[in-house]
Amino acid sequence: MERCFKRIAALLLAVTLLAAACSGCVMGKAGFYAKFPPGFTAKEEHFDPEAFQDSVDYCKYLYESAEGFENDFRFLPVSEAGVEKVRGYFEDFREWMEACGRLSEYDFSPDVISDSDYVRIASNPHFTDYDDYSVWFFDTESCTLYYVHANI
Repeated sequence: MERCFKRIAALLLAVTLLAAACSGCVMGKAGFYAKFPPGFTAKEEHFDPEAFQDSVDYCKYLYESAEGFENDFRFLPVSEAGVEKVRGYFEDFREWMEACGRLSEYDFSPDVISDSDYVRIASNPHFTDYDDYSVWFFDTESCTLYYVHANI
């Protein structure tokens, strides 16, 4: 009887873990879009087609104005000193796109980064800056949100 109970408990645990993993897959894209203001007028998305755990993703979203970013607590104004930090992420990301043979999908120029823009950087504290990161960069001049994600 005890042996049967252990098998049932193990099966229930496996089903629960599988359900939790699948719900994360379903919720993933919704959670991604919740990380920046709605209202973009056009988008261009290049998600890594071979991604499982490691991925390199590049997206662009066009907006009518910077209004949603000016008041969004998740985005900070790029400081004068922060320009180089943001540039470092995009230069590292370009190298990953080149290494993956996907440079034709990447058209970002670091020359657009200025201290009048907005940024949100999320990186894994267990790794160095360039091992696992997501950067949302809003260029106020072109009203374009650039998103880069590298988890290598």
